[in-house]
Amino acid sequence: MITDAARRWLSERVPNALQRPVVFVHVRRGDYKSWPTTEHPAILTLGWYQNAMQKMRETLEDPCFVLVGDDLHYLRDVFEASETLVISENSPAVDLAICMLCGHGILSASSFAWWAAYNIYRAALEQTSGGAAHHRPIFFAPDFWGGCRMREWYPAGFKFDWIEYLEAP
Repeated sequence: MITDAARRWLSERVPNALQRPVVFVHVRRGDYKSWPTTEHPAILTLGWYQNAMQKMRETLEDPCFVLVGDDLHYLRDVFEASETLVISENSPAVDLAICMLCGHGILSASSFAWWAAYNIYRAALEQTSGGAAHHRPIFFAPDFWGGCRMREWYPAGFKFDWIEYLEAP
């Protein structure tokens, strides 16, 4: 089962996963090099991810980052794996399950990352009666979503009050 594989992977790779905040970081490149347009791609810079991770470090105590994405070579080339940063080499299905097992997330402008974050958010709401989350997950995403380089929301109106949007390139 996919969820079992994700749990196993997390328990093997993330020290003290149950005692510390675990944050997924979704890095999408591939087709985002030319989407939504070649002049204004939604691909995010390394600096954007580093800033979002630093902001998480300032907000959470001793977070561990789990990187998932569609360009494993890029992840290995620009991020240094450590005790607080692990890179997933799993299938997309297992990566999605891993993301959904995390408590927080740094999202690319991707439906993959959004669905993972939404599932974490909904689970947090369901843990308490009355709809007030006991543990409020934190999510960072690029301002203007896919239109980050155009500085226009793309798709229009794709903005949610449970995500904090950070300035992008």
